[in-house]
Amino acid sequence: MGTHVGGNRRTDWRLGDIHSPLVPFVLRTTGLFFVVFFLIAVPLASTPLANEHHSTIWKLGAWGAGGGFEYVVMIAALNIGLGICLAGAAGDPVRYRAAVDVFLVCESLHMLSMAIMALAPTHHMHLIGDVPLGVGGVALVALVWLPVRAQAYAR
Repeated sequence: MGTHVGGNRRTDWRLGDIHSPLVPFVLRTTGLFFVVFFLIAVPLASTPLANEHHSTIWKLGAWGAGGGFEYVVMIAALNIGLGICLAGAAGDPVRYRAAVDVFLVCESLHMLSMAIMALAPTHHMHLIGDVPLGVGGVALVALVWLPVRAQAYAR
């Protein structure tokens, strides 16, 4: 893959390169995915699919009994906010590194708590549903961001 250097911008997609377009691409795509996913989840939470006792699809992502729509709105609001911050940071990740770091810390803790709760017999479905999906998103952002973050602090 060729490299064209114009100013400080490169066009190759190397992992760990502070000037690679891979970092903003992953941050923007992941952030927008969070926004779109949770904007869709809120209206779905008021449909028959949201009946966790009868819907296998809902059991992959719904937690607890009785929280229902209110729970989805609350968790969606938090994740939409984190997604907006992550997508916004993609424009200049090093400058807005605090937004990326906050996303990683919050979502890592969120995924850890979900994984622990999924060990309960009534929540094992989450281990093939929202837990691996969330862990995958956090791992992808960490994979492309942490080497760049280390480079930025080494300057």
